[in-house]
Amino acid sequence: MISDIWATAWQCLDASGFKPGESVAVFGAGPVGLMCVYSALFRGASRVYSVDHVERRLAKAKELGAVPINFTKGNAAKQILKFEEIGVARSCDCCGYECLNEKLEPQQNAIINDMVDVTISGGGIGVVGVYIAQDKAPGRPNAGKIPPTLDFPMSNFFFKSLSMKAVTCDPQAIAPQLVGLIKSGRAHPGRIVSSVIGIQDVEEGYRRFNEQLETKVVIRFPWQEDEWNVGDYGHAAGSDGNSGWTGNGSHDPSEEVEEEL
Repeated sequence: MISDIWATAWQCLDASGFKPGESVAVFGAGPVGLMCVYSALFRGASRVYSVDHVERRLAKAKELGAVPINFTKGNAAKQILKFEEIGVARSCDCCGYECLNEKLEPQQNAIINDMVDVTISGGGIGVVGVYIAQDKAPGRPNAGKIPPTLDFPMSNFFFKSLSMKAVTCDPQAIAPQLVGLIKSGRAHPGRIVSSVIGIQDVEEGYRRFNEQLETKVVIRFPWQEDEWNVGDYGHAAGSDGNSGWTGNGSHDPSEEVEEEL
């Protein structure tokens, strides 16, 4: 958690210019997006909106305290503006160029457009979602399909005096801070974990995550001490009727040595 998703989410919030008491819209409710929701609320956001189309993820965002926004039920920015008349102070892109539009069709600038529309004049936008175009190569056969540029609503961005900062995460820079928050008992980032599995279940874990049956899966290795209390936060994986799945919820695996899905 500290080595990747929580640090990434935390720095996305920083990139947006967030200050306590402000409203935030988080686009994407995968593990990084959910951690951005958690971090914004933890750091004193007045209200947080979580934008996605996967109901399991939106339910977890609501559980954390966010207002869930399903963009397949109407433009996300317009939905948020019904709650926030002038918009939100900060927007965070935790998805990137693989984003979809309301029809669930790939549209690389869908989130960029919504963030510019929903962020108040003088507000800020943070981007940790990946926007990287690469040449086609044997190890990345589909890379050539990603265009290096996209349409950007520059006129609206300029008129609203917005700022935008993209971040490639540096977990080591803030790891001591995050570890301290966990050790003090104040932070519990493991709340988004849906299952803890053994290394033998990795293939099934990836399948379930890819099919959006899990919000966050953590791998526990056999040399780790048996200190995990099942069920405090995560649901018992397999409750969807998949009796072959052995994963379980965990109290807070962010404190353990781990590999993550």
